[in-house]
Amino acid sequence: MSGEQARHLVEKRVDWWTLTFFLFLFASVGTLKQTGVTGVLAERIVALSGGSVPILTTLFAWSSGALTAVMDNVLAVATFVPIVNDVAAQGLPTFPLWWAMLFGSTLLGNLTLIGSTANIVAAGVLERRKLGEIAFVQWIKAGALVAIPTLLLANLLLLAQLSLMPH
Repeated sequence: MSGEQARHLVEKRVDWWTLTFFLFLFASVGTLKQTGVTGVLAERIVALSGGSVPILTTLFAWSSGALTAVMDNVLAVATFVPIVNDVAAQGLPTFPLWWAMLFGSTLLGNLTLIGSTANIVAAGVLERRKLGEIAFVQWIKAGALVAIPTLLLANLLLLAQLSLMPH
């Protein structure tokens, strides 16, 4: 490949907008951890639950999902990992929290256009191929019909299985 071909490939074929978007979001997550925000969030979530594992599990599912609705699910998980570790340091079981975070961040990630990497890529492909555009509100209307009931069901199933999980 010639230098000119390589330059063209990098300039025209790389999705720079998406790469830049994720670069800044990952930097934001690192900042939250370094400034102690994730530690404060862990303390508040545990306090809100009163130390109850079922309540804590539900809070993790819906709060990780809510965070995913405003930032990419990978970044929401990256934000919640140190929170789970801080909860573990308080002596509470975290096995159900990992599952709650998984369900919340993936299922509620379908609520918004930016809630999942796949959503962002799909919208980008749609626009680049000139097949149409989807507005943020349009996505939420359709996404809510899928995201909320599936997370509710996953949350209920997770709570039903708490006694089977390792402590």
